[in-house]
Amino acid sequence: MAKKVAKRYDEQASEIKQRLGGRPYSIGLDLGVGSIGLAVAAYDRETAAPTDLVFATSRIFNPSTGATERRQKRGQRNSLRHRANRLRFLWKLLAEEGLMLPYSKKEVEDPARLRFSDEIIRTDPYEIRLRGLSAELTLAELGYALYHIANHRGSSSVRTFLDEERSADDKKLEEQERATSALAQSKGLGTFIEVLADFNANGHIGFRNVDALKDKNVPIPTRDIIIQELDTLLETQRTFKPEILTTQYCDRIRSAVLYENEKIVPEPDTCPYFPDEKKLPRCHTLNEERRIWEAINNARVEVPTQASVSSYVRYVSAPFSDEERATLFSIARSGKTLTPPLIKTTFPSMRQSTIILQGKEKSAQKIMGFRFSTLEEKPFWARFTEEQQDAFFYAWTNVPDDERLKAYLIESLHLSREEADDALRTIQLVGDYGPIGKTATKLLMKHIEDGLTYTEALAKALESGELVDHSVIETQATLPYYGKVLTGSTQALAGKYWHSAFKERREQSGFTKPNTNADEELFGKIANPVVHQSLNELRKLLNEVMDILGSKPEEIVVELAREIKVGAEERDRISREQGALEREATRIFVEYCVPNNLTRKYIERFRLYEDQGHICPYCLKAISVTEIVNNNTDIDHIFPKEDTGDNSYGNKVLAHVHCNREKGKRTPYAAFSASPLWPQIMHYLSETPAMRIKRRKFEVTD
Repeated sequence: MAKKVAKRYDEQASEIKQRLGGRPYSIGLDLGVGSIGLAVAAYDRETAAPTDLVFATSRIFNPSTGATERRQKRGQRNSLRHRANRLRFLWKLLAEEGLMLPYSKKEVEDPARLRFSDEIIRTDPYEIRLRGLSAELTLAELGYALYHIANHRGSSSVRTFLDEERSADDKKLEEQERATSALAQSKGLGTFIEVLADFNANGHIGFRNVDALKDKNVPIPTRDIIIQELDTLLETQRTFKPEILTTQYCDRIRSAVLYENEKIVPEPDTCPYFPDEKKLPRCHTLNEERRIWEAINNARVEVPTQASVSSYVRYVSAPFSDEERATLFSIARSGKTLTPPLIKTTFPSMRQSTIILQGKEKSAQKIMGFRFSTLEEKPFWARFTEEQQDAFFYAWTNVPDDERLKAYLIESLHLSREEADDALRTIQLVGDYGPIGKTATKLLMKHIEDGLTYTEALAKALESGELVDHSVIETQATLPYYGKVLTGSTQALAGKYWHSAFKERREQSGFTKPNTNADEELFGKIANPVVHQSLNELRKLLNEVMDILGSKPEEIVVELAREIKVGAEERDRISREQGALEREATRIFVEYCVPNNLTRKYIERFRLYEDQGHICPYCLKAISVTEIVNNNTDIDHIFPKEDTGDNSYGNKVLAHVHCNREKGKRTPYAAFSASPLWPQIMHYLSETPAMRIKRRKFEVTD
């Protein structure tokens, strides 16, 4: 079988090479999640444009899970392993003074019976925890309470970021945390066991993980009230057993119960234009203002024009003027979100215009205002120097654990404990780092404020000598690993072995280096695993094409599918849409094709037939099923396929054969705009939901 496949591959490769006949060629790519569409066309160097299509194909591969899914699964595995190790260490520690049975490695069906006596196991750990806050416990009871706290303590808080994907479970958890804190504050309760006892005043103290309470904000352990319970329990029991519960022993117990595996996040790379600077955090004020300016620069105003009363309305697209952009930035910088209605209110002359902000769908037509006003309103922010503000942004991005960040804010930036607690509770920023450092960002901002895009501003700064590109351009025989070229877009591998905080431990016993790809270790990789996989698959595909054709392409044109970098929820939505299309295709096949003994290739015709409301868009006369069955209709490309190579569904209509012949290889405007029917055609396109998006193609004049 393998030999047959290899032989067929060689035959196809030879056929493709013969079709090209040694001519220059162009490559078109369509990148998506789990697929790459590829087309090769002969290329005319004189006209600098592709000519005839040589071949088209696609590569399908199993898509990688997204960053969030991978992080969640990895986090679950690590959490289980770390908890097991922590509880094992605590067992050994408590057994030293008889608070638990002697440590054992024996494998038994019920491990609890190795740790505690049957008498203790039959008691209620919640009742013991509550009683231990004010009354004496036996050593075994105290050990049981401490072990139970350690096993149900939750995790230390790790800040969420504004741009982070949050599942419904994450949001529910946050809601429960807020409810727990509110209940504790309203009742003056300092420990979690007291909160539980108050919540279940008419029932069992530990009654919380049952279906009867699934719709209520059941208290969950947050680190502050767990720490308070642990400290209160140990302090109370020390008054009864001072000879055993010494200060040193209690400190060891506290450390063991609250121990957290050290968390790390990727460190910032150096700026490609100022190597002595680190890349600027995305939450930095400069990057947030750059985001707003770029969004405003990319926005458009579509002004309606009308040649006469009877003619249809056309739109002329233009950017905002400099004065308008400055006004909009001022509004957005104040924290307000820019929307078409707000812009039309601000500029009454635009009330009849269409405002295009971000995205094609109406729900996406907005530009988020400045998102970090909560931070700037804090009293400590006004007294910070610029250097302290920079240090705050870097610490917020690079220190994942709240307790460590709080210590840094207090010790290094001189916040009071109350200010640090308030900051962690109320401030939300975005994570990760921008593409360049602070100096380079300041240089580009003046060009971006003048209306240029980031790419245009970067090109202008490089051309003027304001920025110097330190990268070395090399001619490659084949496409190398993307990280070798995109040095400014990759990040170092995330892991303790590579992190500077663990540099001194690398030679210690048990500190092993993970198995990693040599290129990834040397050049880093893009954090999003879906993008990482797609670029690697793209490299293999293009190198294979160049190997078959024996030369490099004159140009490569890439269309990025929207889903290439989206989160889990968005990919689920795309998957549902694809499933709906498949079900729709099955319905059409059963409803139209099967009764008329037609093959599946007719599915697209009947889909167009339904989308068009059974109307031919060129003559506005009805199309019947009989006409489709008898091949009296054609699928026509609105923009001729020979000119554009566009074979997408959005470039297709179902037309009568005679209408298609009349149109020929012209655009609809060139073929029918002089017809008396043209205003009616425009009206039909506007009033037929599935055809509205195709109206723009009908309006193109050249």
